[in-house]
Amino acid sequence: RKFDICSDTIFRAAPGVREVYLYSHGNTAVLRGWAAKDGLAKLLSNENDEKDCDEYKAEFEQRLRENCKNLIPKVEIVPFNEASTSIPPKVSTTVESPAEAPTSSEKSISEDWIRLLDPYKNFMTRINRNLQNQVSVKVAILDDGADVSQFEGSNQQGETFHPEHDWFLGQCSHGTAMARCVRDICPGAELLVYRLDNSGKSDSKQRFTIKSCTEVCFMSVYEYQALQHARKMGADIISMSWSYQRERSSTDTDKEEFEKLVADTLQDKKSILFASHPDVGAIKEISDFAPVSLEGIIRICSATIYGAMSKENLYATADFILPGEGLHMKDIWKDPVRGSSFATAYAAGLAALVLYTLRAHLNCMEDDTDDSGTAKKLLNIVSRHQGMRKVFRILAKEDPENTTAHNCFVRPYFNLEGCDEDDLERQKKHLQTVVNNIVPQRVLSA
Repeated sequence: RKFDICSDTIFRAAPGVREVYLYSHGNTAVLRGWAAKDGLAKLLSNENDEKDCDEYKAEFEQRLRENCKNLIPKVEIVPFNEASTSIPPKVSTTVESPAEAPTSSEKSISEDWIRLLDPYKNFMTRINRNLQNQVSVKVAILDDGADVSQFEGSNQQGETFHPEHDWFLGQCSHGTAMARCVRDICPGAELLVYRLDNSGKSDSKQRFTIKSCTEVCFMSVYEYQALQHARKMGADIISMSWSYQRERSSTDTDKEEFEKLVADTLQDKKSILFASHPDVGAIKEISDFAPVSLEGIIRICSATIYGAMSKENLYATADFILPGEGLHMKDIWKDPVRGSSFATAYAAGLAALVLYTLRAHLNCMEDDTDDSGTAKKLLNIVSRHQGMRKVFRILAKEDPENTTAHNCFVRPYFNLEGCDEDDLERQKKHLQTVVNNIVPQRVLSA
């Protein structure tokens, strides 16, 4: 018996199933995923759905009246043969093509970047468990949704930006992979998953409609600005592993509004934004693409397994490069995958781990007035994109003040070292050492 199982998981495992018994903990996201048009409605052999709904309708309406006194319930049962069973068309991503099959040594190098962080991630899990007030970091992922049933814990939520109001669980292999990349680096990150419009109903060849990046119609009642919603939810980091081509010759109010929202978000200095390069080779200028070209956004490119810029981006200028080739996600894609979108999600996860570290450090210092003041200042600086850039440069073995440094390959495992101590005081001492390594005192002058 498994609770809150994703409808996509059921469909892949048994598309011809005739009876399904569902167990729920009341997770709203999962319930809406079941009810979505590309959810359980795809199980065409499950013939008793309409009959079961008819039998339960009266009881359901009565329970609504009892629990919502001001509500006049009117439940409509959609006939089974009218339910949408179509799957949104495939759209382009920064996964340009399957990666060439790596040798065993190349595969180990590709995976080492994450594996070498395991000791530090385990250390942070232990110290956070020992703290009186446990810390958290919120990462917003703007993509095609995510199958959050694959992740441990309950610290994930989201909104839909899809015009048909399907929930953020859906046809979401790319978004699921992005969420996994974030959690691979920072297991304690709280995910805010946003499902953008990839229905293919616009004339644009872009992966998402830009309007879906800027507004959401939820239950046909409220409209929210997408980035504004992420800000209201307290997103510390916003990850956008996609791009669109800017068309300066024509007026596109959706794009203008989105770009203004990006500027407003950065002006607030409450969220750090990451965006991926489009992996288009030497035939395009990066200034022609957004959001990667927008001022203040941290620009990410994929790196080879040896830390060099990937071939698609040899003539591009990124702030940082992270692993994006020879990646194995066999439960999502059969072949190894590659692309700057993965590198961007890893960067967002690493930024989350850095903030996670500094918040735990502040928590440890709260009994000491002087140290607490310093810890708070460090956190405030690094919570802005300028401060996070400095930390990333340090993790890339660059001068943190060198603003001209570009295409820096980030290697966090040299600075983020684990500690096997169980004593809280010794853990605090080691955490202080880590903080000194990634945020030296001169950064305080930022």
